[in-house]
Amino acid sequence: MTTLSYYCRGNPEHQALIFLHGFLGCKEDWKSMMRLLSPYYYCIAIDLPGHGKSLICEEPLDQVIRFIEELKRPCHLIGYSLGGRMALMIAERSPKLLSKKVILAGNPGLSLPEEKQQRIESDEVWAEMLENHPIEYFLEKWYAQPLFFSLRQNKKLYQTTLNKRMKQDPFALAKMLRIFSLGKQAAYRQFEKTLFLYGAHDKKFATLYHRLISNAPVVTIDNASHAMHLENPGQCTEVIKMFLGESNEYSNSSRMEVSQNL
Repeated sequence: MTTLSYYCRGNPEHQALIFLHGFLGCKEDWKSMMRLLSPYYYCIAIDLPGHGKSLICEEPLDQVIRFIEELKRPCHLIGYSLGGRMALMIAERSPKLLSKKVILAGNPGLSLPEEKQQRIESDEVWAEMLENHPIEYFLEKWYAQPLFFSLRQNKKLYQTTLNKRMKQDPFALAKMLRIFSLGKQAAYRQFEKTLFLYGAHDKKFATLYHRLISNAPVVTIDNASHAMHLENPGQCTEVIKMFLGESNEYSNSSRMEVSQNL
């Protein structure tokens, strides 16, 4: 395998699921969902380049693509936030590697040049904060964003999340933030075999997905904001199982909204 660190659970003979965490995250973020999905799928969570125990190179997207290529079989890809955006990039560059994609609060991309420039400038401010301040200071500011409102309300989960984030290399994170600034990403609008999830308290992505996505199922996850895979892994898992299992409810290309406990 490549230099990426990874964690596996399940029967290797089953259909493979690759899990890509978000910015600041690590492969351990997926353990609850992997426990629930591993009876049915071979689950593989990786530390993205520059995160956890994975080193970063000059072409981190290529690192992830090589990892998937070395599995030598098509995989389903599940990505959260930055990991979801990377899943869209991988599907665009190497579509034969993937079967289906599940995007948890991943932005499909900005269209207007002024929006792109503003995002690049904003990400540069965050990157400089990582390089010039203790990571504790950065994490306090990052998780103060409205996207993480309900995560902060769950004191135990929030502290567990912070403890994992404290172990990251801030300089590697800053490099990843610059490379994968949303302002540099293409605007994707075709979503074959793709499911989008967002948290019920995540007003930004509720608005974004309703505005941009009309040709793929979109599902609301209850009792969660941006980090729905941490806050409500059970409902995320049930929705994903239905989508990957070719359920009529989720496998078609029309918009689907679900906001009940499954």
